[in-house]
Formats: sequence, C-alpha cells, structure tokens
Amino acid sequence: MLLPTNRVRLTLLAGACAALALVGSVTALGSTQGNKETDSKHGLADTKNVVVSTVRVATYGRPVKIQGKISAELKGETLFLERSLRGRWMRVKSFVAEQDLTYVTSLKLKRTTKIRITSPNLGTLFQRTLKVRAASRTKRVKLNSWVGKRVSVSGAVRPATVGRNVSVTVKRNGRKHVLGTARTKVGGKFKVTWTARSSGRKRLRLHIEGDRSAVESTQLLRLNVFAPANASYYGPGFIGSRTACGQTMTSSSVHVAHRTLPCGTKLKFYLGGRVVDAVVKDRGPFHYGRVFDLSVGLKNKLGFGSTGVVGYLVK
Repeated sequence: MLLPTNRVRLTLLAGACAALALVGSVTALGSTQGNKETDSKHGLADTKNVVVSTVRVATYGRPVKIQGKISAELKGETLFLERSLRGRWMRVKSFVAEQDLTYVTSLKLKRTTKIRITSPNLGTLFQRTLKVRAASRTKRVKLNSWVGKRVSVSGAVRPATVGRNVSVTVKRNGRKHVLGTARTKVGGKFKVTWTARSSGRKRLRLHIEGDRSAVESTQLLRLNVFAPANASYYGPGFIGSRTACGQTMTSSSVHVAHRTLPCGTKLKFYLGGRVVDAVVKDRGPFHYGRVFDLSVGLKNKLGFGSTGVVGYLVK
C-alpha cells in the first residue's frame, strides 16, 4: 500500500513524462513542416523522380555530359535543362527520356554556374552547381629532348586570365617534383622551361592553378629524353646474312648492333626531330668509341649519314 506522499510523487512524474512526449511530438511536426516549406520555397520536387550523373566539374568550352534515370511517372514527358545566367534561369535544352527511362543531354560552359532539370508538372527535379576548370592548349603534347638540354612547353589557358600559375611536374619514387613554373600572360599564354637531367620516357603533368574564374586542372604530357651516342651504319655487304642474334638481315630491316645489350632489347632513336623504334639484333660495332651500328633501314628512317651522334633510350 502506497503512502500519500509516494502517490503524489508518481502522479507528478507521470505528468512530466506526458508533457515531454507532447513537446517532442510538436517539435517533430514543426521540423517536418519546416522541411516541406524549405523544399517548397526552393521549388524542389521529390528527388526520387530523377537521378542525375555525379559530374560536378566541366572543362572550359567543352561539352559536359549530363545523364540520369527518371521515375515511371515522368515517362514520355518533356523535361528541360536550364542554367542560371545573371540570377535568372534560362532554358538550354529539352529532352525526353528513352524507353528504359534513361536520358542523356549535354551542355557547354565557360564559367561556374548552377544548372537544373525541370518538369512542367513537378517543377525543379534536380539542381546543382557545375564548376568549370581551366582548359589548356599546348603546342606539343609529346616532347623530345636530349640529356642536359632545355625543354619547354608553351600554349594558352582558357579562360585567358593573366597571372595564373602554371607548372610542369613529374612523379619520382611516389613523390611529385616540380620541373618548371611560369605565369600566364596576356591572352592566357604561357611557357614553362626546365633542363632535362636524365634519359628515359617520362610522364609529366601540366598543372594549371585555379582562381575565381576556373578551378585547377591538369594535362598529361609525354617526354622522351635521349642520351647521345656515337654511331655508324652497316649493311650493304651483309644483306642476306645471319646476324649474331639469329636474324636474317634485309635492306629494310630496322635494327641496331650493340656489343652488350641483350638481343631483342627495344630502343628509341632520335635525330633531327625524327623518332624511330628499333631492336637489338646484332653485335658490334667493333670500332673504338662507337656505341651503335645502325642497319640500312634505320639509317634511312633517321636521315643518318655514315657516322655521327644519335640520341637513344632503352624502352
């Protein structure tokens, strides 16, 4: 049997719990109504109606693909792709989803902007900010040079802002190393120069710093750095004979003779702006100070004389 004092305490506790439950219900209801009012304010329809591709960055002046899948209720309905321009929405394209409810459209941008997809009946189905990254136009993507010589990459950046940082980097031992830097000039023009320190085939990155007009971007460059070697050519008296590597020599054969490199070793040769691939198929030369004997076919492709210096690298 409960004492009067305990009964009063239980009654007060039950009343407090009921009050808390009521406050929680009102808060939850207010939160739900607030979310609905926010969605209504921004004109956003139920997001399950459309799924847009995850693309968030477009390259300056180049088409960016926008694709997704709509719900069955939108099948056959004309949808609109719009972009924000000076605070106003402008229709860019209209499209209808395919039979499988998927759609694909595209857009060219020159500045960061908001885009959205709208339906005449449901309003805004999707809205996102698309950022624009700088685009680079280089004169040469594949570069060739000699060890110890200067290498340069020139071109222009779009949008053509002045003072944007441009750099060329290479990854060595898992770390990024900066080879050279420059700043864009009038018209977005730039020229990055550095010295090639070692021979080999290198994958470089042209990095363009971001600013208010466009976010950062990178472009892949390929560089062949050739080591110099004294060479001669041979062949006229050996056509039809077997090489030291067991190959039959012909007048069109593109190969080299080397004293120690294994038979079948692949190399690149460079002379006068020409790059030619060749394979070690013979032994030689047996003349002091010369590193390679070029076959007649390789000599002709390189525009090589009888003796001289060629650039080479092992592939």
